Amino acid sequence: MTGEREQLYEARITGGHLRHSDEGRAHFYPLTELPAIAAGRKGSQVALKMFLAGRE
Repeated sequence: MTGEREQLYEARITGGHLRHSDEGRAHFYPLTELPAIAAGRKGSQVALKMFLAGRE
């Protein structure tokens, strides 16, 4: 990470083009390759764990 805050969103892509914005670069990852969530963001870690468990 380069110092800026990263945001993690789950979305279903239906078409179009991925592009960057004034807020930074856009990336997409398969659910099996999501980047790690910072250790201090326990709530975000729990939410992601629950989300992934619900998809099984």
